[in-house]
Amino acid sequence: MKIIAITILSFLILSDAISQSKQSEERYIGPQKGYLIIIGGGVTPKEVRERFIQLAGDKNASIVFIPTASDDAEVLKESENFINAYKKRGIMNVTAINTRSKNEANDEKFYKVLETATGVFIGGGKQHRLSEAYLGTKTLNALFDLLDRGGVIGGSSAGATIQGSYLMGGKTRKTSDLSKLDNAYDKGFGFVKHAAIDQHLLKRNRQLDLVPIITQFPEILGIGIEESSAIEIHKNSLTVLGNSTVLIYDNNDWNRQTKETGNVTSPYIILGENQIYDLRSRRIIK
Repeated sequence: MKIIAITILSFLILSDAISQSKQSEERYIGPQKGYLIIIGGGVTPKEVRERFIQLAGDKNASIVFIPTASDDAEVLKESENFINAYKKRGIMNVTAINTRSKNEANDEKFYKVLETATGVFIGGGKQHRLSEAYLGTKTLNALFDLLDRGGVIGGSSAGATIQGSYLMGGKTRKTSDLSKLDNAYDKGFGFVKHAAIDQHLLKRNRQLDLVPIITQFPEILGIGIEESSAIEIHKNSLTVLGNSTVLIYDNNDWNRQTKETGNVTSPYIILGENQIYDLRSRRIIK
């Protein structure tokens, strides 16, 4: 009887621990321990780059570059440029990994470098190349482990979009009726839960591209980032970095504005430098 009682007690303790862990995960839209630096493309401002380096551990950082979104012909050149730029900054432990194969992304030899990394930067290009190579793989698990260790993941352009849970781009820009798409709810890496992230926003006249998504999927928060701008995400806090703007698209807020004013000319709110937005309550807090 004593053994049975101990077994039941152990089961209850384990179940409670799992339940608390799941509740903790749901409490935060962004990483609970780590950080994200998400850049809208174009030239990355020095202060944004320095913030990424600081979060990665400065000269003690161990940084991995992932150029997979790029064309095959550009991967080597981009990797060399990234590594050389960071070494000039005094960071000597920097390398790059790239694959087009999920099998290789599941090979420990490939992702092992991520196990000791303090920072990862995902380059630009076409975001579907990233999802095709890494979704559902041990490499992606290793990236989540890095965040759980308190590390930082940065990304620009495609490397920004992939960090949301909904993979913005591609065919979603060509139709306002997402129900016509076979893959209407494409998956990103999900470092930011319940979110779709777009980039090059004003430069490429994409201000309304997120509207069909938040209309069809009200639980999704749209985040549009202009070039030379970035956001830092930790837990539920989104902070605007850089020298331009970030647009937030919230279907619930849009509906609320419509009821209160009877007319909404813009289905988004505008955030400027250093403003802070709460991802869980979906409110500007500074």
